[in-house]
Amino acid sequence: MGFTATDGKVYPYNLRHNLIDQMKGLKKKFPDYNSFKNADLNTIFSEEALNLSTKATAVELKTSIYINDGNGGFTSIPLPKQVQMSPIFAIETGDFDLDGDIDIVLAGNLFRVKPEVGRYDASFGTFLENTGNDTIGTPIFKVTPGNKGLKVTGEVRSIQKTNNTLLFVRNSDAILRYKF
Repeated sequence: MGFTATDGKVYPYNLRHNLIDQMKGLKKKFPDYNSFKNADLNTIFSEEALNLSTKATAVELKTSIYINDGNGGFTSIPLPKQVQMSPIFAIETGDFDLDGDIDIVLAGNLFRVKPEVGRYDASFGTFLENTGNDTIGTPIFKVTPGNKGLKVTGEVRSIQKTNNTLLFVRNSDAILRYKF
């Protein structure tokens, strides 16, 4: 994986030690961090190796929902910025505020990452209130002030709805219960 810098060159996201762990031959080419610090992909890999590699491009990285129009098409709705702060691993839908509209509760986080990246722990769970339909008949979701009292810590991997209770299942932690 790489990114295009302002100089127009593509640089790897991975650090030298991560690449060498996977490709031992690079240790001879880059014996220290100083020799690696300005290396772009064309410096690290041969033109032949780059031509033989699989290339993929990420176009959309926002957490979004897709509404089925019933005719084989979907409408994409990027979710509010509060949802974008950390990876989402668990989603549940239901009429949580009992107003007749289907709402969404999301949670996630990821702790076991490389130290140089840092933990993804900015999510305390998010309640997205369905505020009704816009002009094309698509629900509009908003984060309500105070997030309707929701505060879920830890690495959430599952949300289960049972009766009027949400169960948040977390890695290496107790299950949290919220009544609605």
